[in-house]
Amino acid sequence: MRKFMLAFLLVFTAVILFADDAVIKSVKGKVEYSSDGQTWFPAEPNQVLKKGDYISTSFKSSAVVVANGSIINVKALTRMTFDELAKTSGGPQTELYLVSGKVQVEIKPSANEEITTFKVKSAMATASVRGTGIEYDGENLLVNHGKVDFTNSFGRSVTVNGGEFSNAGKWGTMLPSVRVKKPAKPVLSADSTNDEIDGVAEEMGSSSYPDGTNELLAYSSTFAPDTGSASKLGDVTQSSPAPISADVSTVFISAN
Repeated sequence: MRKFMLAFLLVFTAVILFADDAVIKSVKGKVEYSSDGQTWFPAEPNQVLKKGDYISTSFKSSAVVVANGSIINVKALTRMTFDELAKTSGGPQTELYLVSGKVQVEIKPSANEEITTFKVKSAMATASVRGTGIEYDGENLLVNHGKVDFTNSFGRSVTVNGGEFSNAGKWGTMLPSVRVKKPAKPVLSADSTNDEIDGVAEEMGSSSYPDGTNELLAYSSTFAPDTGSASKLGDVTQSSPAPISADVSTVFISAN
């Protein structure tokens, strides 16, 4: 029994090396964080967020967070939790649950033999991201660069490339990928330093940085008018988080 436990601990330690933290780099307007989803505190730059923490933005508010070298632009009226923040022998692992709202994400590509695991879950879909830039509201997906295998909870799939848009489909019908713009150049590389990542995070927090929120809504209205948007579930309040559904679909995303 002792040998079995020792072997288990060795394997577990080899897989999960240590927990990691996310750091808020910039804040606009009213942004709050919580460790339990009930008691909220004002968020400030350099605030550390741990596994299980929540972040919530109010009207005309936003925050930029760096987690495991990747950058998350948390848009207005968004609530999400950090379900996983870890460094493993295989690479960094980050998992978010998007209760409501929108995020813009730039994922740092994997370096050497590491595999960067980055997931954004919602009630309708899960985005598993590698070295990709996306705008995502849990239902509508705009891929700025990279390649996406987009699969909804009914098992239907489409491939979405850089510069293309798709929708998970509320009623099970996937929207075929639609080319809506020229693919963007990757913002981060596998060799990006911490200073370079912080520089991009600072740019994303500025008013001059391109905001894909209107793009995402416009494409949703044009190409998927009957499906609605996951972000239209209602305003996010600071005291009552929306219910979390276990019914999810999957998006597998990888760099070109």
